[in-house]
Amino acid sequence: MSIVMNEGIDPILRKYISRTGRMFETYGFPRIFGQMGALLYLHKGPLSLDDIASFLGVSKGSVSSNGRALVRMKYVRITQVAGDRKDYYEFSGNLWSSLSEATESFIHAEVQDFQDLNAQSSPVLDAKIKKGGDNSDDLQHMVKQIKDLDELFHFISWLTSLIKMIKSTPLAKIAGLLNRFFKK
Repeated sequence: MSIVMNEGIDPILRKYISRTGRMFETYGFPRIFGQMGALLYLHKGPLSLDDIASFLGVSKGSVSSNGRALVRMKYVRITQVAGDRKDYYEFSGNLWSSLSEATESFIHAEVQDFQDLNAQSSPVLDAKIKKGGDNSDDLQHMVKQIKDLDELFHFISWLTSLIKMIKSTPLAKIAGLLNRFFKK
């Protein structure tokens, strides 16, 4: 299987791929990460590692490592094509739910880890501040920053819970509640 595009579609596809790659690179992600995500989102059907590498003009190793990252984010899934032993990548199906799942997965794993680290570190740092010493100002600064980080992660957790609640509430009920709230 290879990527065959209509003459009129190919330039548009390449513009989206290029722009998405630049956008992701701007925010510290590998350009190929964004390009591969855009290609799989816009292309109908699964693509092999070879297909993706060839189309994007990058190494198979780069496609493989960025593909694994996209799979971990649940944006892309690995699938099989009948009669072929290769793994194929394809967009997971729905942009909104993919991004929602990726965000929830990130929050569950990463935010909880930071909250645990903050809970373990704060008492140790507080004890060191009370003890005093040469690094007291540095320690106070670190404790302040960790507390800010902790507040941010608690807010993210609260917001995630709120979003989950909203997602599980029928839209008509939400609309009715908002209507009542904003009614004068």
